[in-house]
Order: sequence, then structure tokens, then C-alpha cells
Amino acid sequence: MPVITETHQNKTINIVDNKQLSIEGKPIPLIFDHDTGKWSCHLLPYTQYNDLVTLAKQVIDDSEEFN
Repeated sequence: MPVITETHQNKTINIVDNKQLSIEGKPIPLIFDHDTGKWSCHLLPYTQYNDLVTLAKQVIDDSEEFN
């Protein structure tokens, strides 16, 4: 079970098995579009990302939940 841990703007990002995301220990529900191969979440509606690290960094930068 591979785990990726990164820090962005002093917030900890954890990605487990490239399909589970948490930021500061809070699980982020994800949507994977099998047609496009991209990820999205309810915190950034209408935007899709190629990978979970990029999505997590955008959530931290743009959502009120982590600012």
C-alpha cells in the first residue's frame, strides 16, 4: 500500500494507493472519471486534475476549507 506524503503551504497531504486523499488528516472524497482518466472533488467543482498531488495542492490554495 504505497503512501505519498507531501507538504504544501504548511499543510500535510497524504495519498494512499493513488486513490485516497487526506489533507491535514481530513479525508477528501474523490471522483475519478474513467473516460478522461482525471480526478476531481466537491471542493473544486467542474475542474479535473491528472494526478492527486496537483488536485490536493489546488484544494489547499483555492478552497476556503484549508485557508
